[in-house]
Amino acid sequence: MSLRLQLVLLFTAVLAATLLVASALGLRIAQRSVEDEIRKRTVELANATTLALRHAGNDDDQISDELAATMRTNRGLLRAEVACSDVFEKQKRSAGFEHTLHLR
Repeated sequence: MSLRLQLVLLFTAVLAATLLVASALGLRIAQRSVEDEIRKRTVELANATTLALRHAGNDDDQISDELAATMRTNRGLLRAEVACSDVFEKQKRSAGFEHTLHLR
C-alpha cells in the first residue's frame, strides 16, 4: 500500500472518530439542556399551582375551579393528562375492562 493511501486512510479514520465523539457529546449536551428546561418549567408550574391552591382555601369548588384554570392555561398538563388517560385506557382494555376517555 502506498504512503499516500495510508495517510488518506489515517486522516479519514481520525475524521470519522472526531465526528462520532462530537456528535455523542453534542447529543448529551442537548439532552441535559432539554431535561433542565423541563425540570425548571415543572418547578415553576408546581410553585404557581401551589400558590393558587393556597389562595383557594379549603372550599372544594374553589379548588376545583383553580385546578381547571391551571389545566386550561397549561397545554402541557392537558397533553400529559390525555397521554396518561390513553395509557390507562390501553391497560384496562388489555385486562378486559372497558373505559371511555372524557375530555372537558
